[in-house]
Amino acid sequence: MKLEAKKLKSGIREKCLDAFFSALEHVESQNTIKQFLNDVLTESEKVMIGRRILIAKKLLIGRPYREIVREMGVGLDTIYKVRIWLGGRHKGIEKVVEKV
Repeated sequence: MKLEAKKLKSGIREKCLDAFFSALEHVESQNTIKQFLNDVLTESEKVMIGRRILIAKKLLIGRPYREIVREMGVGLDTIYKVRIWLGGRHKGIEKVVEKV
C-alpha cells in the first residue's frame, strides 16, 4: 500500500521528516550517504530524485522545455513542477544543483 504523506497526521508527518533529515545530518562521507540512501530508498525513488536534479540543472542553464522533454523522456508537467521549485521558496534544490 502506497503512503500519501499529505494524508498523515501533521505530528506524525513532521516526526518522520525530522528523523529523515536528522539521519542525513549524521552522514560523514559521500560513501556513507550513498550506502544509507541505497538502504532506505527504492531504485525508483533514487532515479526519480536524480531525474529532478538533472531537469533542474538543465533549467538553470537555460535549456528549452521541449529539449528537456526529448532528452529526459518526461512530460511538461514534471518540468513545470521543477521550475516552480527553482523559482519558489525551495532554495535547497538550486543550491545543491549548482554544485552538481
